[in-house]
Amino acid sequence: MKLIPRIVSISFVLISISAFADTIATLNSKVLIGPNDGIGDNVGVTLFGQGLFITAIGGTPTYWFDTGQQFFPGQEGLGPTTIFWDGGFLQIGSASYGLGDFSLDPTFLDAPTITFPTNGKDFTVTFPWAWDLSGIILKNCPSSGCGFLLSSKPGKLSFSFFYEPTFGVYFANSAKFSTVPEPATFAFIAIGIAAVGWLRFRPAGGSV
Repeated sequence: MKLIPRIVSISFVLISISAFADTIATLNSKVLIGPNDGIGDNVGVTLFGQGLFITAIGGTPTYWFDTGQQFFPGQEGLGPTTIFWDGGFLQIGSASYGLGDFSLDPTFLDAPTITFPTNGKDFTVTFPWAWDLSGIILKNCPSSGCGFLLSSKPGKLSFSFFYEPTFGVYFANSAKFSTVPEPATFAFIAIGIAAVGWLRFRPAGGSV
C-alpha cells in the first residue's frame, strides 16, 4: 500500500463539545486514496468541525485498486471493499488522543462495480458518498462516553484510471473526496495526516 505523504502541521483551534457520544453528521471531510502498492497505507481521511478533529490512515485490500494492476477494456472492476485503519489522531476540544488511545472500526466502502471502457481513453468514475468513522476511546474518555460515530457531509468520491496504449490496458491513478467548499478551510486538511505520520514514525522512546 502506498504511504500517504506526511505534511507539516499547522495550529488550529477547536471548540469543546458536550455530546461526543452522539452521532456527529455535519463534518467537513477530505479523503485521498492512492493505488495499493503493498508496502504502506494508501488511504487518508480527515473529518473536522463542531469542536472536533479526527484523521485516520489505513489501507484497502490488494487486487482492488493496486499499483501495476492491469484492467482490460470490458473487464469489471472496483465494487464494494473494506478499509482497515492502522492509526489516527483525534482532538475533542482541548483533549488529544493519539496512537493507542482509541481504535477505529473498519469502514465499508460501497463502491459501484464498473466496466472498463473500450474506447482507449483515460476516465473517471464518480459516485455520491458520505464518510463514517466509528470507534472507541480506550482511555480518558469524555464524560459523554467512549464510543463514537462520526459522519461527513455528503460529497462525491471519484476514482480515476489511465489507459496505456502500448499494452492496451488501464491502470489505477488516484481517488479523492471532499465536502469542503471554502478555500480557507483547506488549511485544516493536512494537520491530522501529519500528526499521524509523526506519531507512527517518531524515534522509539520519543515523547508526544
